[in-house]
Amino acid sequence: MSSKQSWMEFPRPLRFLIIGGINTLFGYGCYAGLLFLGFHYAWAALFGTILGVLFNFVNTSKFVFDANPINIKQLQLFLLVYSLQYLITVFFLWLLDLAGLNPYISGLILILPMAAIVYLLMKHFVYKTERKLHDH
Repeated sequence: MSSKQSWMEFPRPLRFLIIGGINTLFGYGCYAGLLFLGFHYAWAALFGTILGVLFNFVNTSKFVFDANPINIKQLQLFLLVYSLQYLITVFFLWLLDLAGLNPYISGLILILPMAAIVYLLMKHFVYKTERKLHDH
Protein backbone atom coordinates (compact mmCIF):
# COMPACT_ATOMS: atom_id res chain seq x y z
CA MET A 1 0.00 0.00 0.00
CA SER A 2 1.44 3.39 -0.98
CA SER A 3 1.71 6.27 1.47
CA LYS A 4 -1.01 8.16 -0.46
CA GLN A 5 -3.34 5.15 -0.17
CA SER A 6 -2.57 4.99 3.56
CA TRP A 7 -3.25 8.71 3.91
CA MET A 8 -6.56 8.41 2.07
CA GLU A 9 -7.68 5.75 4.58
CA PHE A 10 -7.91 8.43 7.27
CA PRO A 11 -11.43 9.84 7.65
CA ARG A 12 -11.88 12.85 5.38
CA PRO A 13 -12.79 15.28 8.23
CA LEU A 14 -9.52 14.38 9.98
CA ARG A 15 -7.56 14.90 6.74
CA PHE A 16 -9.32 18.28 6.37
CA LEU A 17 -8.21 19.36 9.87
CA ILE A 18 -4.61 18.20 9.38
CA ILE A 19 -4.26 19.81 5.95
CA GLY A 20 -6.00 22.92 7.28
CA GLY A 21 -3.36 23.19 10.02
CA ILE A 22 -0.57 22.87 7.48
CA ASN A 23 -2.26 25.44 5.25
CA THR A 24 -2.64 27.84 8.17
CA LEU A 25 1.07 27.56 9.01
CA PHE A 26 1.98 28.17 5.36
CA GLY A 27 -0.30 31.23 5.06
CA TYR A 28 0.98 32.72 8.28
CA GLY A 29 4.56 31.93 7.24
CA CYS A 30 4.03 33.87 4.00
CA TYR A 31 2.57 36.81 5.92
CA ALA A 32 5.38 36.82 8.51
CA GLY A 33 8.04 36.36 5.84
CA LEU A 34 6.73 39.30 3.84
CA LEU A 35 6.67 41.45 6.97
CA PHE A 36 10.28 40.43 7.63
CA LEU A 37 11.18 41.47 4.07
CA GLY A 38 9.80 44.94 4.82
CA PHE A 39 6.31 44.76 3.30
CA HIS A 40 3.61 46.88 4.94
CA TYR A 41 1.24 44.67 6.94
CA ALA A 42 -1.64 45.35 4.53
CA TRP A 43 0.41 44.15 1.54
CA ALA A 44 1.84 41.26 3.53
CA ALA A 45 -1.70 40.21 4.49
CA LEU A 46 -2.93 40.51 0.88
CA PHE A 47 -0.09 38.54 -0.70
CA GLY A 48 0.05 36.08 2.20
CA THR A 49 -3.66 35.43 1.83
CA ILE A 50 -3.44 34.96 -1.94
CA LEU A 51 -0.49 32.56 -1.63
CA GLY A 52 -2.14 30.79 1.30
CA VAL A 53 -5.46 30.28 -0.49
CA LEU A 54 -3.76 28.91 -3.62
CA PHE A 55 -1.61 26.59 -1.49
CA ASN A 56 -4.73 25.59 0.44
CA PHE A 57 -6.65 24.86 -2.78
CA VAL A 58 -3.96 22.54 -4.13
CA ASN A 59 -3.55 20.68 -0.82
CA THR A 60 -7.25 20.43 -0.05
CA SER A 61 -7.97 19.20 -3.56
CA LYS A 62 -5.21 16.62 -3.59
CA PHE A 63 -4.97 15.40 0.00
CA VAL A 64 -8.50 15.85 1.37
CA PHE A 65 -10.84 15.29 -1.57
CA ASP A 66 -8.48 13.32 -3.89
CA ALA A 67 -9.41 15.71 -6.72
CA ASN A 68 -7.43 17.22 -9.57
CA PRO A 69 -5.88 20.45 -8.19
CA ILE A 70 -5.86 22.01 -11.68
CA ASN A 71 -9.56 22.69 -12.06
CA ILE A 72 -10.57 26.31 -12.67
CA LYS A 73 -14.27 25.74 -11.86
CA GLN A 74 -13.36 24.17 -8.52
CA LEU A 75 -10.93 27.00 -7.82
CA GLN A 76 -13.71 29.53 -8.43
CA LEU A 77 -16.07 27.64 -6.11
CA PHE A 78 -13.27 27.28 -3.55
CA LEU A 79 -12.74 31.05 -3.57
CA LEU A 80 -16.49 31.59 -3.28
CA VAL A 81 -16.64 29.30 -0.22
CA TYR A 82 -13.76 31.16 1.44
CA SER A 83 -15.40 34.51 0.68
CA LEU A 84 -18.61 33.25 2.28
CA GLN A 85 -16.61 31.91 5.22
CA TYR A 86 -15.08 35.36 5.71
CA LEU A 87 -18.51 37.06 5.71
CA ILE A 88 -19.99 34.51 8.14
CA THR A 89 -16.97 34.85 10.44
CA VAL A 90 -17.14 38.65 10.49
CA PHE A 91 -20.88 38.51 11.17
CA PHE A 92 -20.37 36.23 14.19
CA LEU A 93 -17.40 38.27 15.40
CA TRP A 94 -19.68 41.31 15.30
CA LEU A 95 -22.40 39.49 17.28
CA LEU A 96 -19.89 38.30 19.86
CA ASP A 97 -18.48 41.85 20.08
CA LEU A 98 -21.99 43.16 20.76
CA ALA A 99 -22.24 40.57 23.52
CA GLY A 100 -19.05 42.04 25.04
CA LEU A 101 -16.73 39.14 24.27
CA ASN A 102 -13.02 39.73 23.75
CA PRO A 103 -12.18 39.47 20.00
CA TYR A 104 -9.32 37.03 20.68
CA ILE A 105 -11.68 34.70 22.53
CA SER A 106 -14.35 35.19 19.86
CA GLY A 107 -11.89 34.17 17.16
CA LEU A 108 -10.97 31.04 19.11
CA ILE A 109 -14.63 30.17 19.66
CA LEU A 110 -15.30 30.36 15.92
CA ILE A 111 -12.40 28.18 14.72
CA LEU A 112 -14.07 24.77 14.97
CA PRO A 113 -17.61 25.78 13.93
CA MET A 114 -16.22 27.62 10.90
CA ALA A 115 -13.97 24.68 10.02
CA ALA A 116 -17.06 22.44 10.09
CA ILE A 117 -19.03 24.85 7.89
CA VAL A 118 -16.17 25.16 5.38
CA TYR A 119 -15.69 21.39 5.31
CA LEU A 120 -19.38 20.80 4.56
CA LEU A 121 -19.42 23.49 1.87
CA MET A 122 -16.29 22.02 0.29
CA LYS A 123 -17.68 18.48 0.41
CA HIS A 124 -21.14 19.30 -0.97
CA PHE A 125 -20.48 22.33 -3.15
CA VAL A 126 -16.88 22.47 -4.39
CA TYR A 127 -15.97 18.78 -4.63
CA LYS A 128 -19.42 17.25 -5.01
CA THR A 129 -18.51 15.42 -8.24
CA GLU A 130 -15.33 13.99 -6.75
CA ARG A 131 -16.97 11.40 -4.46
CA LYS A 132 -14.97 8.22 -4.21
CA LEU A 133 -15.57 4.80 -2.70
CA HIS A 134 -13.29 5.71 0.21
CA ASP A 135 -15.38 8.81 1.01
CA HIS A 136 -15.81 8.98 4.79
